[in-house]
Amino acid sequence: MVQNFFDLSKCNLCGICFAICPVKIIYKDEKTGSPFVSETNIGACIRCGHCEAVCPRNAIQINHEKLLRVPDLMVTEKMTPKQIKAYFLGRRSVRAYKQDPVGKEVINEILDIVRYAPSGVNRQPVKWIFVQDQKTVNQMANAVINWMREAVEKKSPLAAQLNFARLIKSWDKGNDPICRNAPHLIIAYGKKEDRMASGDATIALAHLELVVPAFGLGACWAGYFGIAASGSQDLKNLMELPQDHVVFGALMIGFPKYKYARVPKRNEVNVVWK
Repeated sequence: MVQNFFDLSKCNLCGICFAICPVKIIYKDEKTGSPFVSETNIGACIRCGHCEAVCPRNAIQINHEKLLRVPDLMVTEKMTPKQIKAYFLGRRSVRAYKQDPVGKEVINEILDIVRYAPSGVNRQPVKWIFVQDQKTVNQMANAVINWMREAVEKKSPLAAQLNFARLIKSWDKGNDPICRNAPHLIIAYGKKEDRMASGDATIALAHLELVVPAFGLGACWAGYFGIAASGSQDLKNLMELPQDHVVFGALMIGFPKYKYARVPKRNEVNVVWK
């Protein structure tokens, strides 16, 4: 059960919490002007924490057995448009990695940031697998290739569309077009029947990709891995997913082998103004 605690000794009756609540369950006491949540509505709380975060007097605390405490962090510093542009434009999809392993504590710190990525109705459905051993990464890449071989033999339209034959040929020459010889993989998964989880996972993976450069790391979307994850039984066995769960996406991750000196050209933005 969620418990909302309003410390009325700190509350200045500003009313911001009434306005900010996305599910509109915070009401104003008509006599005192104080905020409250009725016992009838408490179950509708999605534990988003907007009221707690927005309160200028720190007068609201939301407690739940699943909620983790965080340091008292005040959001004060803001990046300038110039800084944020430089950071986003400097992001590159890294496909060449050093073989140095990334420490577990670094990955934990990154995921501790990524868990704040938005999700539908704040359900936070995304779960993670971090593949630490590069031998396992290679086994997974091999499982993807074997799945592609079967698709080519069966003359699958997908195999022709994505040119699986070319990827297989590259693999047979000793290359890795699937995981790019990355030292690690990080896989986002969740319950199969959860129709919103796929979008939530994509958002979380996008956050992760943008976070890792701050830790000196690089990442790249493992697109072929993500496609094969729904069809390859060998790959499913290697991941050891629960029966009712599916993969929503994956990223290669590691220390970049090369540094990028400038931003490449891109097409002009395509926008329709209404």
